[in-house]
Amino acid sequence: MKTKVAALQFGYKKTDILFEFLQKQFAAAADAGVEFLVLPELFSTIYFPYKKDNAFFDLAISDNNDTITRLKRLSLEYGINVIASFFEKADNSEHYLTAYVISRKGEFVGKYRKTHLPESDNAQETFYFKKGVDSPVFEIDGLKFSILLCYDRHFPELSRVYALKGAQVLFLASATGTGARKIFQPQGRIISFTNNVFVCCANRVGVQPEGNIDFLGNSYIASPFGKFLGALVEDEGLITAEIDTKEIADARETFNFYNARRPDLYSNIVE
Repeated sequence: MKTKVAALQFGYKKTDILFEFLQKQFAAAADAGVEFLVLPELFSTIYFPYKKDNAFFDLAISDNNDTITRLKRLSLEYGINVIASFFEKADNSEHYLTAYVISRKGEFVGKYRKTHLPESDNAQETFYFKKGVDSPVFEIDGLKFSILLCYDRHFPELSRVYALKGAQVLFLASATGTGARKIFQPQGRIISFTNNVFVCCANRVGVQPEGNIDFLGNSYIASPFGKFLGALVEDEGLITAEIDTKEIADARETFNFYNARRPDLYSNIVE
């Protein structure tokens, strides 16, 4: 099957400005025939885990928050399925970094809670978030897909599990800085090639004064053959590509990675 996917690259904007921006970008995406759109990690707030501060827990939202409601309206208005991540306060009062899947009908489909959390000088995520425990595959309009949230991309086990479960596209929402310039896009091609899946990545871009973080941008869409179908540099923008899931079978027949796997040798990987 063929469908059109897109990644929207931008930096932090206050709420009203953000939704004016999103309205224009959703309209442009709809005009381009986009059916699936991924937004950068924590797109509606600053990247607050740059430090530990209890005040930032006020940014956490529940499923019926106004920001999510407005995003659902945009999805419905423009007929686009959306993957968007938030600081979630769950019903049990636990906190997660969570990607919500919203259908083109404006309906909540499901969520993925980030499973791998960094702990470094400017990424204190373990202070704010509990680790997720699931690796879901979603299906909308015949497309099977899964979600990576930034740091998740460094763990090849998760991408492979998604692929083995049948995911055809990995949507990657990222908040990656310029320190990863040399590896960020090549890593995306490696993930797509070694798993023979499409990867559609949206990264934040520009300087965030809070924490003095310079986000890289460099969003991309990669094919199951590890080739870029499109990529951005360091400006805000929308990147789109038509994908054909037939390429997944073609790539797997060409490279034979899945038939040549040796699960009998891999037990140490889960120790």
